Amino acid sequence: MAGQPKTEVKKASKEAIELERRSDEFTIKLSIVVGKKPAAVKCGFSLVDAFLNGINYFFVGLKVPKNNAKDPIIVKNMGFAFGEAIRRLWDKRRGKVNGISIHSEGEAMCMFAINAKRQPGEANVQLMGAPERGLNPDTLFFFFEGFAEGMQAQVNVTVNLTREKSQIKLISQTLGDSLKQILRI
Repeated sequence: MAGQPKTEVKKASKEAIELERRSDEFTIKLSIVVGKKPAAVKCGFSLVDAFLNGINYFFVGLKVPKNNAKDPIIVKNMGFAFGEAIRRLWDKRRGKVNGISIHSEGEAMCMFAINAKRQPGEANVQLMGAPERGLNPDTLFFFFEGFAEGMQAQVNVTVNLTREKSQIKLISQTLGDSLKQILRI
């Protein structure tokens, strides 16, 4: 039986964080720099790459083992690492408790509500409609479950899926705006 994943913070300030989450099966390296122009994330799973690349206001660097980047355990731990990094930035920046963002275009809509008051992390993800080709709803569930647990926050996500707009872009922009609020960027 493999050991529980552990996270080690390499560097942390109000503007940047680097951490590493590892177990016997994987190592995930994550870095976030607030206010730096985003560079392309290439973790080996195009869905997660597209999702993290769509979040504005941060540079997010993510490295995971490419051979199993689609594994649900890895996806959940990517979300956990991202959530823990945001929590640590939030602590350093004395962030706001609530962040709510809604984006819509035509019939496509996404809403994020984050309650960052320290609590057992819980994600409530509601997807309505048909996902676009290449969007596996399970990936979103695993990622946001890990994100909520790592951030120790309540995360509510509602997405009305349509074919009118890139759903990943809509979701990542909405999350980015919620994070901008709670981190006071």
